[in-house]
Amino acid sequence: MIKKQLIELVGKRLTERYTGSDKNRFTPGVISLTVGRMYNQMITELALKSPNGLDIYTKLFKNIEVAQDTDTSLYYSILPVDISPIIDAKSGVRNILPMTGDLVSFVPITRGQRTIISNSLSSKISKKIAYTVGKNSNNELIVDYLFMTSDNFISLVRMYLVIPFEAYEGTDDIHLPGGQDMKFLEGVVNYMLGTPPKDLKNNNATIKD
Repeated sequence: MIKKQLIELVGKRLTERYTGSDKNRFTPGVISLTVGRMYNQMITELALKSPNGLDIYTKLFKNIEVAQDTDTSLYYSILPVDISPIIDAKSGVRNILPMTGDLVSFVPITRGQRTIISNSLSSKISKKIAYTVGKNSNNELIVDYLFMTSDNFISLVRMYLVIPFEAYEGTDDIHLPGGQDMKFLEGVVNYMLGTPPKDLKNNNATIKD
């Protein structure tokens, strides 16, 4: 379901079912905040139960640049958007592929695994590039590449990322469990009618197009 449509549908259902006198209590900002909170919680629960099933909840980002750190000579990419904090080696970066061709593959490893793997192995696995997810000194989310050299260097990659609800554009499709769009929508409406949330930012916030 399209993000903006989902928020509008929740607003419509609230208008139909709310019997109180304050008709302006459920603004788009409040609705978006609550939908996001419940969507992100759903992703967290799915990740704990079956992290391998998260691929269908990803958004594809293309033409992500690979750069080289001048101090360490290691290659890295700055992530284009916030990712959901998933507790496994992939985190919110579920898959990385070259923009063109398939000469190499990308394999996720943990920071702990990285400390015990030597770059001397790179010549033996030149068709596999390991990656870790973390932050740089500027607190930016990055992917570090291990075993990437001048011989197997890829300048642009595409990534499938699990991102929080608030990182989606208004026109993006929000994937929900098969056939449960209306169930999720009704869950949000019931929650808001039972416990109206507080919008801590801007009650008149508009939906991002």
